[in-house]
Amino acid sequence: MNFKIKTSFLVSVLVLSFFTTNAQKRTEPIKKIRSLDLDSSRYEIMVYHPENAEKKAKELGPIMADALEYYKESFGTDLNFRLALLDQKAWETLDTDVPYGLPFYSAGNPSIAIIPSVADGAVYDFMLEIKDEVSPELMSQISELGYSYENFSAKMLDLIGFHEIGHAYMIAYGINNTNHWLNEFVANYFSYAFLRRTNPHLAEVWDISNRVILEAYDPTHTGLDTFNEKYAGVGVPDYAWYQSMFESRANDLFDKRGENFLRLLKNEFPAGKESLDNNEELVMRLEKIEPGFVEWSQKFK
Repeated sequence: MNFKIKTSFLVSVLVLSFFTTNAQKRTEPIKKIRSLDLDSSRYEIMVYHPENAEKKAKELGPIMADALEYYKESFGTDLNFRLALLDQKAWETLDTDVPYGLPFYSAGNPSIAIIPSVADGAVYDFMLEIKDEVSPELMSQISELGYSYENFSAKMLDLIGFHEIGHAYMIAYGINNTNHWLNEFVANYFSYAFLRRTNPHLAEVWDISNRVILEAYDPTHTGLDTFNEKYAGVGVPDYAWYQSMFESRANDLFDKRGENFLRLLKNEFPAGKESLDNNEELVMRLEKIEPGFVEWSQKFK
């Protein structure tokens, strides 16, 4: 298979965390969001949304509240988070380079997760682009979960917001985030841990979405060194493949070690102690914590 993504899509989209960092340096999105003509509803947490997204606000607000409670109980971390559901017009008023439709978060007090109010934009377009390459087996599994492919992709888009929350909790919990791929792997682990413990149905959606990407898309870049060097430069199609590889390892590992693996990571890689720029050494240290990382890393060669 030699699937190619449209050039215009590649130009318009970069990487979640790269954009998040730059967005936070340029502005505080929550200040602009508060100034917009949006409803402010408390569905266990504060959710900013247009009137036509009230149903989604009611659905996602309590799930995010469950996430905050889970992380507090499991790791002793307590962050003040809010959620914004924005249409394209509102999104474009933010002083950020994040393309419309690419969920991100802005750190602060409160921090805020920002996702599209409808199924639209960069991530959703990517999922539609690869639809024809998805196997009948995975399509059947999506159908068994009760979704059309389009609705399944929309649900996956919402769940990316929990990956972004995972980045915030990785920092708050005190795990070293100086290596790009370890940073993304750990954010995936945090988000999947919450979904598995509190909402197995959404965990299955998240798991299948990653299998869809790994099956339907052939990446150009595949090395861990390349990911650390290029990060944003690999482009979202390849970035999505990397994320799915990280997620598949996180999912399998959570089944074996649960939350304790994150505690072991914190002990081995405490925040602020060192720069984790040697991938070979990093993999070997991870191997000592949990065998299988060396074999897994060979898939990136």
